[in-house]
Amino acid sequence: VKDLCKVADVSERTLQRVFKHYYDVSPKQFIKSQRLYGLHQNLRIADPAVSRVDMLAHYWGYWHLGQLAKDYRHFFGELPSETLNRS
Repeated sequence: VKDLCKVADVSERTLQRVFKHYYDVSPKQFIKSQRLYGLHQNLRIADPAVSRVDMLAHYWGYWHLGQLAKDYRHFFGELPSETLNRS
């Protein structure tokens, strides 16, 4: 979020207000949801014979797979491995 503030040349509070107004979430929540949706899309098109959840998760910046599984289930109602195995 701090890097985003620097790039946009705004204060953290201003960025929070803008995100709340346009997206009804904080910048951190928005970034988290975008990363989860990106991972979800990758898992849906990946070949389970050659792809692994951890490899795709690392690409999207997830290192703690337990927390990822919890967040992913909250967003999509299933585990990342279930999405991958259905692709």
